Amino acid sequence: MEQLFRKHFWAIQLAVAIVVALLLAAAINAFVGAFLTRFTVPPAPTGEVTVTDALARTDRPFVPDAVFGETQPPAPIDPCAEVTCAEGERCNPTTAECEPDPDAETDEEAPAAFDDGRCLDSDIAINLAGTMVASDAMFSVAVLQNPSDNRTHFARVGGRILDQAEVTRIERSRVFLVRDGVEECLRFGDQATRAQRRQRMEQERPTPPRPSPAQAADQPRREAVAARPAQRAGTLQERVAQGVEQTGPNEFAIQRDVLEEVANNSSFMQAQAPQVVPTYRDGQPNGFRLQGVRGDSIFGRLGIRNGDVIQSVNGQVLDSPQRALMLYEQLLASGSVELTIERGGRTRSVSYQLR
Repeated sequence: MEQLFRKHFWAIQLAVAIVVALLLAAAINAFVGAFLTRFTVPPAPTGEVTVTDALARTDRPFVPDAVFGETQPPAPIDPCAEVTCAEGERCNPTTAECEPDPDAETDEEAPAAFDDGRCLDSDIAINLAGTMVASDAMFSVAVLQNPSDNRTHFARVGGRILDQAEVTRIERSRVFLVRDGVEECLRFGDQATRAQRRQRMEQERPTPPRPSPAQAADQPRREAVAARPAQRAGTLQERVAQGVEQTGPNEFAIQRDVLEEVANNSSFMQAQAPQVVPTYRDGQPNGFRLQGVRGDSIFGRLGIRNGDVIQSVNGQVLDSPQRALMLYEQLLASGSVELTIERGGRTRSVSYQLR
């Protein structure tokens, strides 16, 4: 036995050396691991602790939150962050729905303040449900709700609402319309509420100025033109081609009867009228851009091109459709008008004479 033990003693020495080496390696590994622990970042538990957060904690010893089974609470979420309420309402943070604001002044307590005295509240039979305003006005959208059929409709600048009004501008809390030649604002609220605000505002507005003697003298003839039987579109188109003449560079002559007949023919105007988009420069009105101008239309025959921006008429800046209508009356009374047009970044003048 002793001889056998001596013969294989080397194997016992090898086993003891392996065990000692393993113990020594484990001790070194534990020591090095303890030293490097403060320079390592454990995996973030469920997204609450990030690598950036862990590395930012240099002012105190790093202790992972998950070591003791604790996690950081998530950041509070505001349920009203994406909710836009109408005037006189506020968002309920519990339900994320709009509710009447008890602190807001009611119509009985004080009249509503109109931020644009020129804009009447529209009493059109449709309600404004919301707006999506883009930096480019062409991409702004108004969301409308028709109470008669409870359907939702969408309107963009240049579109028509209920075949009664045309959208000229969309803002965050109102939509500008032109109905029967009058600029109106469609705001939040039902039709009855808007009609009451409109009536109150009309009572507060000053009396419109009386027409000038020239306009009063010309009124019977304009009424006679309006009372004429409607011309067929093709016949009127031929009359327009004959009644408009270019007399020089950027100078045109138009027969007065043709102009009045076109203005009083709503179907003809609707078929030929371009899309009118208000433009702004440095936050101020800069006129109206005409888009979709056809070369064979009356506008094309009058030297207007697609994309032209009409900035002023007879030196008066066009800042509202009402101003354009007023200048049209001046054209009929004076017999001449000069447009300032921006085309391709350059400004030019176009003159018209009535015959």
